[in-house]
Amino acid sequence: MEAGLPVIDILQGDHKLPIRLPSTLPMVAVGRPSDQQPWCSASYAPLEHVAAVYRAAGAEVINIPKRTLPILPPWSAGAIVTS
Repeated sequence: MEAGLPVIDILQGDHKLPIRLPSTLPMVAVGRPSDQQPWCSASYAPLEHVAAVYRAAGAEVINIPKRTLPILPPWSAGAIVTS
């Protein structure tokens, strides 16, 4: 973490978070451009977007800047984590 590597610690949030959230989020675009919105589980999105959804669900996000206006689609944290 001191080297500036991005970390998303999903163990800090809801106990259902590690099961529900990763299967519904888009993949992180690494070494390739992100796909156009809207993003689904089969598309590639910027790391900042995926981190914003995890952050909204209660995960600890380190070394990933916050989005000024996070775009949280209906299938994101709020819709998934609440029961």
